[in-house]
Amino acid sequence: MRYNKNNPVKILIADDHQMFIDGVKAILNKEKNIAITGEALNGNDAVELINNHFFDLVLADIKMPGLDGIELTRYIKQNKPGIKVLIVTSHADRSFIEETIEAHADGYILKNTSKQELIEAITKIADEGGYFSNEVLSILSEIHKEKERIQEETGQLTAREKEIICLICREHSNTEIADILFIYEQ
Repeated sequence: MRYNKNNPVKILIADDHQMFIDGVKAILNKEKNIAITGEALNGNDAVELINNHFFDLVLADIKMPGLDGIELTRYIKQNKPGIKVLIVTSHADRSFIEETIEAHADGYILKNTSKQELIEAITKIADEGGYFSNEVLSILSEIHKEKERIQEETGQLTAREKEIICLICREHSNTEIADILFIYEQ
């Protein structure tokens, strides 16, 4: 769907820093095809607004009181799947990016981005696409390469070895693993 001044993208900003919200509003209020129609200082307030108003897109920080941005994304995708989510955060941590992807966020950019990139991300996501900053794409590429490498290496393991690795990952002790797999010293 194309958005224009007669049909702007309705956005909720969810961030625990009012100064950040005010800054984004100052940038986006100049855009004719974007309308900031809600703001929340935490994830719980964002859920309340989402349940009582219509939004096309939520800009969410990851670290917020109450529901964090990842939990908020999960909530939106489960309960309001028509709403798009763009994570806007200062966290470029691999674990946050992986969790955000698993939660089905539509995009992920860092707060140090330019206003042009923010507008581009909003526009692409609103037009049914996705948007991930170059830094995030680089991290996603590393994650993908590592998963491929692990898959190749574990493909060479026997079924028994894979079973043992699974039990180790579940933090079983050597004795517990031996009992579970009926391995006894002779």
